[in-house]
Amino acid sequence: MEEQPNGKFKFRQNYADPLKSTPDHIVLKKVSVTLTKNTRQAQNKARQLLQEKINKKLKLDNSHITIDELFSKYLKRIADEDKPYGTQILAERSCHFLKKSLKLIQLPAIFLLQC
Repeated sequence: MEEQPNGKFKFRQNYADPLKSTPDHIVLKKVSVTLTKNTRQAQNKARQLLQEKINKKLKLDNSHITIDELFSKYLKRIADEDKPYGTQILAERSCHFLKKSLKLIQLPAIFLLQC
């Protein structure tokens, strides 16, 4: 918890990103919420809001998805994270190659993410 110059309080929490973490290296992401008070009730509310934010970000879609849709989501995620241009080009080429190599089949998204 940190007090802001405007008198509000910012609560932060770290969580491990399962899509970028490996057994050797855990990638931590941060979520934060700002409240007007620093009472016990506000702290509990902040804990609840932070956990909801984390759950929303970690939510994996178990619906059926084509490989084409998965690659599109991956490319969008890379573009949103402001990766260097070379990384984006490499990712786009890799996805293009895999799309040509694989037939578009229906697989659960959770299976594709674990491969």
